Amino acid sequence: MNRRNAAISARVRLRCGVWLCVAALALTSCGIEDDVENRDKDLRVVSVADTIALAKRYAAEIDHMVDGKVKTDSIHPLVLSCERSDGSFHKDGRYKVFHSYNIALPRPLHPERLTKLRDHWLSRGYEVDTFMTYPTGDGAKVGGISAQGDGIGFYVDTVQGDWLSVAVGAGCRYPPPGETASTPPWSPGGAALGGDPLTRIRDALG
Repeated sequence: MNRRNAAISARVRLRCGVWLCVAALALTSCGIEDDVENRDKDLRVVSVADTIALAKRYAAEIDHMVDGKVKTDSIHPLVLSCERSDGSFHKDGRYKVFHSYNIALPRPLHPERLTKLRDHWLSRGYEVDTFMTYPTGDGAKVGGISAQGDGIGFYVDTVQGDWLSVAVGAGCRYPPPGETASTPPWSPGGAALGGDPLTRIRDALG
């Protein structure tokens, strides 16, 4: 009888332990959230330097097609931590890159140049999911996703005066073993930019 009671007591303790862990998972993931074993296997592994270089290559392609004057002191490649849907940050090293800057170009030329950019992207098989020219005829915006499977998105938009705002984003990925995304250049989260700066480009990049 004592043995039976001991067995029942052990099962109850085990069941309680499981439920406590399930409850803890909702709050703290029982201490295993974002552990190496829980890494997202669908995310690519790319060094921070290579991701920044890739974003800059796509930016150079945009610069060539738009043919304006890049405002060099506006260039801001940022490495950002990836967020969960609830706004908290992953802790397993995944990161994303946001590369933004401005191009000076007479405003009346914006529709023509961004139409040219759109056509160039389409000719390369890119997905263009945003395009419009302003009814006033002096502004436009275009956005899309690379067809190379590299998780790169773009957004170019007429802003104040004769300026085009350019954003190139690289979606979440992991650094290689031994490298952390907390090395410069680094901007923790995206709070300084008013939230996730990639939402203008595409949720799919997140």
